Amino acid sequence: MKGEVERPGVYEFDQGYRVDDAIRMAGGVSETGNEAYVNFAQVLTDEMVIYVLMRMRKKDH
Repeated sequence: MKGEVERPGVYEFDQGYRVDDAIRMAGGVSETGNEAYVNFAQVLTDEMVIYVLMRMRKKDH
């Protein structure tokens, strides 16, 4: 688990768990995290990397 989650790290899950479960285990998406590109329903696989991106900030013009 990498990126914008409260507790990034390596987590182990039994078969059948989903990305949503992994993100919850990592403390959830941080305040700066962007959930738009996360497939929470995807089933986890061995050696899978989940990377939660940071929300883009608006540019000042």
